[in-house]
Amino acid sequence: MTTFVTVGNLNRPFTRLLDGVRDVADMLTKPIVVQHGPARFDDPRCVCVEKLSAAEYRATLEAASLVICHAGQGSLLEAAALRKPIVTVPRLARHGEHIDDHQIEFAEYFVERGWAVIPRNGETLAEAAARAVVPVEVPVLGFDALAETVSRFVRREAGELGLDDGA
Repeated sequence: MTTFVTVGNLNRPFTRLLDGVRDVADMLTKPIVVQHGPARFDDPRCVCVEKLSAAEYRATLEAASLVICHAGQGSLLEAAALRKPIVTVPRLARHGEHIDDHQIEFAEYFVERGWAVIPRNGETLAEAAARAVVPVEVPVLGFDALAETVSRFVRREAGELGLDDGA
């Protein structure tokens, strides 16, 4: 049993998530494996790695009893398919973590189905982890479902920018 924290493979630091892990590391199941990407992260309570090969990632994910991750599609889909309790923190453009806020939409899609939790209202990662459950039904998001999620996001963004055609 381990806690696996992953920020994904985007070449942008995600220090907000890593700071949250550092704040609650004493409360998480050990060992805590942290794939921290380009951000500097060193905590003696964690096994810290910048990158993992696909095989290392899969093995670490399979061994995890809890996954804490960004709201990237691949990370969420793989963890849910393996029926792992997931705490997800969407990367946000306003913090320079991504180019836009599409991860919010994807995270909410998982939350609505009970496949993941997002820390809310100042909740710590450890408090959110206490709410995380093993997904009852394994999500299988084929291309159509994923395309619809992306399409909803694009329509919403276009509407907010006044670019929708009224259709």
